[in-house]
Amino acid sequence: MSEPGIVLIIAATDSTCGAGAFQDARVVTELGMIPMVAETAMTVQTGEAVLRSDPAKRSSLREVFRTVLERNVVFKLRAVKIGLIPTEKIFQAVVSFLIRLREIRGADFPVVWDPVTIAGNGDPLADYDIRECAQDLMPLASLITPNISEAMNLSGTSQSLDSIESCGLWARTVGDWFAEAGADSVYIKGGHLEQYTGNPDLKGTILNMLVKNVSSSIAVLTHRRTLFPAGEPGRVHGTGCALSAAVAAFLGQNLPLEEALVRAEMYVSGRIRESRAVFSGMRILGDGGTCPAFEDLPLFFPCFQEFRSRLSASMPAFPECPEKLGLYPVLPDNDWVLRCLRAGVRTLQLRIKKWDSQEQLRQEIRRAVELGRKYHARVFIDDHWELAVQEKAYGVHLGQEDLEAADLELIRNAGLRLGVSTHSYAEAARALQVKPSYIALGHIFPTSSKIMPSAPQGTTRLADYVRILGRSYPLVAIGGIKIANAPEVLKTGVGSVAVITAITENPDPGAAIREWQELLRKFGIRDSDELFPDGSPEAEKTAKTRTAKGHKDKAPGSGKNSGQKLSKKKNSGNRKEKSK
Repeated sequence: MSEPGIVLIIAATDSTCGAGAFQDARVVTELGMIPMVAETAMTVQTGEAVLRSDPAKRSSLREVFRTVLERNVVFKLRAVKIGLIPTEKIFQAVVSFLIRLREIRGADFPVVWDPVTIAGNGDPLADYDIRECAQDLMPLASLITPNISEAMNLSGTSQSLDSIESCGLWARTVGDWFAEAGADSVYIKGGHLEQYTGNPDLKGTILNMLVKNVSSSIAVLTHRRTLFPAGEPGRVHGTGCALSAAVAAFLGQNLPLEEALVRAEMYVSGRIRESRAVFSGMRILGDGGTCPAFEDLPLFFPCFQEFRSRLSASMPAFPECPEKLGLYPVLPDNDWVLRCLRAGVRTLQLRIKKWDSQEQLRQEIRRAVELGRKYHARVFIDDHWELAVQEKAYGVHLGQEDLEAADLELIRNAGLRLGVSTHSYAEAARALQVKPSYIALGHIFPTSSKIMPSAPQGTTRLADYVRILGRSYPLVAIGGIKIANAPEVLKTGVGSVAVITAITENPDPGAAIREWQELLRKFGIRDSDELFPDGSPEAEKTAKTRTAKGHKDKAPGSGKNSGQKLSKKKNSGNRKEKSK
């Protein structure tokens, strides 16, 4: 096992230990990295005020920087997190250090700057014009994480944020200013949104906007959450510090920016849920960050337009499919579909990658749908959603790249189920906002079926997904799963295993299917016709769909329950506890 890397924390200390360098060091440690602190100031704070703030000596700070640069520490360094810089002279010392660090480690070295100048209670923490000095630091930072007031202060913008549309326009203006100043990306934290809007519909909304200047796009991470139990009010101290430190730690582990942000949001949200009161009007982050729950996973929208359209449409959930789909072969043609159906498989996917004409493709999909009806099976069509809708397939499976292009409303209104591929928490967070019928998680092990841009997720991560998502959505594990490693996969509690070469490259596919079915039965998972008592998979369309928490919308086209055995009703928020 490789030695954990170091995250250098350049920040002030806080006497409450709820924010600043002390909090950052805890975050970095909990996320598996080693903290190293360059203290910029010592602050004395309570819930009501900052009582004192003493800048550090520049000579001491420079000695820390010299230690990093002139010893082997610089090559063990994985990221830098910057917090409060109290004076202009210390600011320039930090800039000089970052310039030298970039010369040694390269321009893509992760540097996260949380531009703190004002405490959460409104007291000033810096004695200089940060907007003027920021021009020197912004080109050296990978990501800047201001809250709304800090973004307004730095960019010199002021706008009434009374609608989702106005938030997007303002974020674009702010992003343009940061881009002109040389910043790569800006993550505007919207936890204080209700302070800037009189719109009651936005109350309680946490609207975080990622402006990636290299692509001129605005991504959105959002969720509604209860910050603490009813009857225990108070401002949670240190959330911004913890978030930026978590992002730095995850970037230091070579995660993509969006994945680092989603995981950081989950971590902080988990600790907010466990926050506890210390001083009057102030709460300190608690435990729970390394064991997040379903409600901690944000919804991720890769572009602002997608967020706005999905929000305005109040998208209902897709129709349900069984909680445990069991053995799920992914097959290249109908010869394989027929062979697997005859062997007793009841859930499969037709994945056609080559065809001579559109008409031939249509005929293949039509044949797969007919076979599904004949054998009372759930046949999903990969990618070709338009033909799947036209031929009235049971369901369609889409990858992340297809979600934006596909007409999801058309698919849902036609009564088709939707499965979505995911390869990370960020992609799972994106899948959640379309409310699919199931979520596929991959790749678990190395696979030869396709070239994957990411590393295998492994069964430890799969178990985390099952714990977080498994009570709200059916989950399908996929990628490099063979009969030999399948028990390790099934021990996580996942209800379905998708396989390709384990069937199609087996010299005796029938025997392989029987072996898989026997293994699945040992884990309480079996293929069954019980969902189709009337001889047609159309009967299952009467299942109620998952809906937004607190709503009872039925799936489009759903009718009265025909009496078939159904999977348990689930909400888009949390599925009810299973009876024991």
